[in-house]
This record gives sequence, C-alpha cells and structure tokens, in this order.
Amino acid sequence: MNKNLYINDDLLVKYILGEALPGEITAVDEWLRQSDENKKYFSQLKQVWEKSLELSPATEVNEKEAWLRFRKRIEDLPAHKVPAVVPMYQKLAKRLAAVAAVLILAISAWLLFRVPGNEPNIAVIEKQTTTKPRSQ
Repeated sequence: MNKNLYINDDLLVKYILGEALPGEITAVDEWLRQSDENKKYFSQLKQVWEKSLELSPATEVNEKEAWLRFRKRIEDLPAHKVPAVVPMYQKLAKRLAAVAAVLILAISAWLLFRVPGNEPNIAVIEKQTTTKPRSQ
C-alpha cells in the first residue's frame, strides 16, 4: 500500500456520485483502507454532500412554459414600446450617405470659388498728382 496516497475532494465527490473511473475507485478504496482518519473524513464529506442535496431548491423550470410566457409578454407590449430592429447595414449606409453629401458640398464650394475666370473683378484706381513748384 502507498502511504502517501493523496485523494482530493473532487475525486471523492466523483466516487460518491458513482462517476469515478475504475482506477479512481481503486485509489479511493485504497485511501479509505489506509486509516480511520480517511474513513472519518470521507464519511463527513458524504454526509455534507447528502445534506446539501436536501437544501437545493426543488423547483424545476419548464423551459417551454417560460418561453411561452416571455413571448406573450412581448406580444402584449404596446407597439410604441417594442424597439425597432434596424439592421447594421442600414445605419452604415446612412452614415456613408451623410459623409458623401458633406464631401460633395465642400468640393462644390471649393470649385465654385477656385475656377479660373470666375475671380471677382477688382478695379484698382491710382491717383496721380503732380506738384507745381510754388512761386514766391
């Protein structure tokens, strides 16, 4: 017998539930034979496990009935409270259209003011004065 055999609680719970593999069952049986302390620990763990099952809620949820109740609640909502589902591509298309419109307006304004021959006419007036010497 291996005196240093280590058995964790997960393996003991698998053993209690009958889910342990044959090699694991052999290891737990050997561990239980090693000492009275191991038997006592196993007994306490088994007792705690069984008591915890008694404390667990006994209600079972009928998924079909719950789904039908949910659907009825959704259907009973007023039309203005039911959110509209907008596909993502529609939101993206609107944003792209807005960006395109802004770009077209900006380019049109730039072209309007930058086209050759469309410069504003500015008249430059120069005043020429001639000075006469003063006579004394």
